[in-house]
Amino acid sequence: MSGIQPPRSQAVTDVDRDARDWPFIFETALERALAADAEWRAGTEWGEPRGGHPEGAVKWHIAEVLANLDRLDLPPHDRSRLRIAALVHDTFKARVDRSAPRMPPNEHGFQAARWLAARVTDPELEALVELHDEGFRAWSAHLAGREDEAQSRVTNVRRRLGDGIALFVTFYWADNRSGDKDPRQLDWFVEQLTLAGGDDPREHLSGGASD
Repeated sequence: MSGIQPPRSQAVTDVDRDARDWPFIFETALERALAADAEWRAGTEWGEPRGGHPEGAVKWHIAEVLANLDRLDLPPHDRSRLRIAALVHDTFKARVDRSAPRMPPNEHGFQAARWLAARVTDPELEALVELHDEGFRAWSAHLAGREDEAQSRVTNVRRRLGDGIALFVTFYWADNRSGDKDPRQLDWFVEQLTLAGGDDPREHLSGGASD
């Protein structure tokens, strides 16, 4: 990844000094640079216990997703990218106006992707972050009998991610195996992808991806 805008060296020092405040470890200079941003730091503290997220604050969810990624035998480059996705995907929920429809730009994945794009050049990763909840939304539409909407969302993810769909599903797995989320949504989403003629994107996963 390139295009990062380095923060002031003092800000990075602050991240290291405040390491006790995080339930996870920053592994790279890029992770520390992103975590030096004041809005990112505030966003990790957002959230009360709620459906899907009984852990409350975003930082605890990040810790769960990172731990799930560590269960997988991922190529180093993929692991690094997915760790970045974990750090940012839910961190901008505070930007969302909850009295208005949750659609771009008033949607936390869109806001996270826009924030990430200003700091990292990786269009595929930006799309993953932006669309990370689309599998859940497609599943929800399916359960509500809105099958056209459900299939439209699945098709859009496939179109936007292209060859990156396996990376997307890997992140979806790590995100879905947290809190009290229903694991059936991921199985349904992958089934829809394979019905469209693709391979099962979970085949490259290890460490309990189908548990």
